[in-house]
Amino acid sequence: MIIGNGMLARGFSHYAGSNRHVIFASGVSNSGEQDPAAFAREASLLESVVRDLPVGATLLYFSTCSLKDPALSDSLYVRHKAAMEQYISRCVSKFLIVRLSNIVGQTTNPYLVLPYLHAAVAEGRIFQVWSGAERNLLDLDHARQMIDLLLQDPAMTNRTVEIASPRYHQVTEIVSALESHLGVKARFQLVERSSRPDIDLTLSCQLAEILGLRFEADYLPGLLAKYFPATDRAQIDRA
Repeated sequence: MIIGNGMLARGFSHYAGSNRHVIFASGVSNSGEQDPAAFAREASLLESVVRDLPVGATLLYFSTCSLKDPALSDSLYVRHKAAMEQYISRCVSKFLIVRLSNIVGQTTNPYLVLPYLHAAVAEGRIFQVWSGAERNLLDLDHARQMIDLLLQDPAMTNRTVEIASPRYHQVTEIVSALESHLGVKARFQLVERSSRPDIDLTLSCQLAEILGLRFEADYLPGLLAKYFPATDRAQIDRA
């Protein structure tokens, strides 16, 4: 069973007909959201899903690795995710909470890190970049493969885990890669601030090894080529 219709819901659509797993992939899509009503809607939906869980089903809930970033710990989004984790731990008999890093996939959500930066660079907008900020980018396909393994493992029942890439990228590095990919110069202001989630990568590295996933130097360019095709450059050239 799938709750939601966004990028994560589509990525886990193979569970749509399952009564053994309920994938909660509906929630606040903007980590910078400031409207309490948006968080209240997710909380209300989650409570209704928990009330109607099929007997014996495992609830998969997507949380965020930003819980491990001191620079973001006071944001409404992070505090909300922490509250939802606590609620599930108290009220659900079988669950798996997965704290995800920055997932990259086919999406129209403009608030995610890579789509936001891609659009800013492509459109020539002036934007801010924190000089000491690092982000952890993970292909949705890789996240799905890792989580599929976890859902098959009884030892993962009632666990809260962190799933991410073994490789971090400085935001300045991401911008530089976008410049190369798009063939344009980014217009940004460098701000002296830092932000980096302190993710426990132990489990992710183990799963990556089992699955034969590679996270080499070409991982970021590969994500750009896969989800932001070269036609973007042609569109910029014609503008």
